[in-house]
Formats: sequence, structure tokens, C-alpha cells
Amino acid sequence: MSRPLLFIFLIAFGIGIATGEVLVIPMIALATAAASAIACLSFRKTVLVGIAVLGIALGAWRTQVSLQAPANDISRFLNQTITLTGDVVLPSTISGTAQKFELTDLTTTHQQFTGKLLVSVPAIPEILPGSRVRVSCAITELTAISQRRQWSHGIHARCATLDVKIIGSVTSWRATLGKWQEQLLSYVRHNFNEPQASLLNGILIGNTDGMPDYLNQDFQITGTTHIVALSGFNVTIIMALVVNWLIRIVGRRWAWIPALVLLIAFVIMSGASASVMRAAIMAIIVQMGLFIGRPISIGRLLGYTILLMAWVNPLVVFHDLGCQLSFLATVGLVTLSKPLQRAMPWVSEKVGLRENLATTLSAIIMTEPLLLWRFGRISLVAPLVNLFVVPLIPLSMGVGSLFLLGMWVPLWAALTVPVNDALLRLIVWFITFGASLPQSLVYVAPYVAVIGGISFVWCALWLQKRYAR
Repeated sequence: MSRPLLFIFLIAFGIGIATGEVLVIPMIALATAAASAIACLSFRKTVLVGIAVLGIALGAWRTQVSLQAPANDISRFLNQTITLTGDVVLPSTISGTAQKFELTDLTTTHQQFTGKLLVSVPAIPEILPGSRVRVSCAITELTAISQRRQWSHGIHARCATLDVKIIGSVTSWRATLGKWQEQLLSYVRHNFNEPQASLLNGILIGNTDGMPDYLNQDFQITGTTHIVALSGFNVTIIMALVVNWLIRIVGRRWAWIPALVLLIAFVIMSGASASVMRAAIMAIIVQMGLFIGRPISIGRLLGYTILLMAWVNPLVVFHDLGCQLSFLATVGLVTLSKPLQRAMPWVSEKVGLRENLATTLSAIIMTEPLLLWRFGRISLVAPLVNLFVVPLIPLSMGVGSLFLLGMWVPLWAALTVPVNDALLRLIVWFITFGASLPQSLVYVAPYVAVIGGISFVWCALWLQKRYAR
């Protein structure tokens, strides 16, 4: 499919998703629209109309299917107190005196349920991945604010348990990866003090349990939350390191196969957030294209990736902020990074200063309209802080990866902990210093947010047209 037709279909598919969320359209009407669209594709003059109608019909259909719970879904049993058995395959999230974990493969003595259950229990004892637990609780609805977002993650209901008991262990591959993640988190916490431990865990696998509240606020003030929210930036670094290492062992032609296997395992172990899935899908498509000798353009690659993700789970399009920011940042890096570098000849190229500044600004320009719309605030220090922090992340990830070898070779830990601790402290200092500056975060009225968003988009289009070559 040509690039213009692909983008038309994507836009129509998005309109269909939005329509399917607010309207219940009879399936016969969607089928009729799809059939009419296919008929339009047979004539050259009506191809665009056919693609648009087909995209809207398919988007609305996929959304309605995603929002319809099966008869045995756990959400069908709201406000009922039942005893369930399920598996814990990911580490729990601990906050204060409580912990939350996802319970999968839900069953009773007579029935098996679909959908995940978000369970809240006291922090002690900690429920570890690989545990099979029995809980007795009243099934309740998700909060109205987070309902669609949680549903997009497969979580269909929640409960505060009346009773919880570990009754066995799980031997599935998902649980095994979850156990590895828990071991990694514990190993880091054992060797580093806070907040360095939580920062390193966030940089490596996106887990920030134990991060002090003040530092979480500083991340938001300085616009640096992305460094601990596992994203395409982290996945790209990991993929580059692994591929370069494997090329020396098995050669360039076959290095991508074990690299993709490791990448898929990493994505699942980290919780498979939408932003990580986006980066992983793009990496897989790129590597397969290089293998068969058919490199793909970045615009088409982004289009195919968002289409695949939206088809599998259409709810992420409008309800997963991480996914939205990840795509916008990628678009900014691809379309604006080079023009910005050419627009700033007065910035020195030494130690990659101009490239780092252009990369930071391109991501900010594309993501700021969405952040303004969602939160009504703008970080005035984000470009400056990111300029110093972003170059330190690959270094910290590289040294952190070497540190993880200390799980098997203790000497590595003794050699790498001091270096990594110094890097992490430096990152924390830049962030806390930036957050302490006056007027570092400015709140704006809704109409100002709209005007600001339009201005950022106009700036992006102008830069692309003025300095693109």
C-alpha cells in the first residue's frame, strides 16, 4: 500500500475507533459499509472513498468487539463475593502499606474466567511472581477515570481481598520471566541505596517501586519521566547492544534471530507496555526487512506499527498515554531532528551537543501539545534538563547491564557499582536542580493549552518545510 493510502486508512481507522467507543453500531450496518467500501475499491475514481469507509467500518467493529465482555468474563460478576484461584506472573506494585498485583488465569472449582483482576492486599507478605494464590473478595468496577485505560491492559475488574493465601507455584514461561524480573529488581535494591536503586530499575525495565514521592514530582516538573518509563529509547539501546554483540558471534546475517528472541522475552518480562510494544514491533519489522533485503521507510514503518497495535487492541489509541507519547516522540525524532540541527548552526557540535539538543527539542515539540491538553501545564526547564540527562542514560544502561553480570560473577558488581552509582547520582542532581529553579513548571488555562498546542504543531510543520532536504 502506498504511503498516502496507508495514512488515509490509518486516519479513517482512528475515526472508526472513536465512533465505536461512543456509539453502538449494528453489525449489519458495519458489514454493509465494509461491503460497499470493497465495491468502491474496484473503481479508480472511488478508491479513496472505499479506503476511508473501510477504515471507519473496521475501526468501529474492532472497538465494539474489544469492549464486549464474554459470558464468562470476570466483569460479569460485579458486586459478587467469590473465591478465586489465579496466577501472579508479574511483580506486585508496593505503595506504602499496600500492594497491588494482577491476577491472571482466574478459576473457581466450577468455572474459568477471562480478563485479569487487579487485586489490592496489605504489603506484607509480598506476593511474588510465580505464585498461585486463592483470594476471597467482592468484585468491583474499575474507577471511571482509569476504566478504559485498565481495560486496554486486559484488566477488567478489581477487588480488595477479604482473604488471600498462597497455595502453590506456577511453572509457565510468563511466570518464569516474572521471577527473573523480581530477582533483577531485588539484586539492584540490595546493591544500591534509594533513589539510585529505583532509578536504575526504572531505566533498565521501567519499574520505579520505592521511588521517593519528591523525586517523582521532580521528574514531572522537569519533563524527564520518560527515562524511567520504559520506552522505545530504552529498547533501541538494548537492541543495538545485543545485535552488535551477536554479530561478532554468529555473523550479521543471522544475528537478528536470537536478538529478536531476547527482545520478545525482555518485552514480556518488563510487562509489555504499549510504548515498549511499539518499539519492539518496529525493531522486528526493521530487522526482518534488512534480512530479506527490503529496507522500509520510517513513515511506512510507523504506519504499519500503529495499525497492527490498533487492530490487536484498539483501546490503546485513545487511552494509553504512554503509547501516544511514544509515537509522537518517534515522529518528532524522525521528522524534526535533522531540520533542527540545520536550524541551529550556532550550537557547537562538540561532544554531540547540537545533536542532543535537536533530539530533545524534536521530541518535546511533538509531545508538548498532548501534555498541554491532558494536564494544562508546561515545563520550562525540560529542554535544558533533558540536554544534560539524556546523554547519561545510555551510559547508565551500559554500565547497569555490566553490573547485572555480577549476579553470576561477583567481581563485576564490585567494579561497576561505584561507577553506576556516580552516574545515577549525577542524573538525580540534574533533575532535582532543574525542578528547584523558579517557575520551572507553569500551569495554563485550557484555552492557552489549545493555542499552545496549535503553536507547537505549526512550529513543527514550519521547521520541517524550512530546513528539510
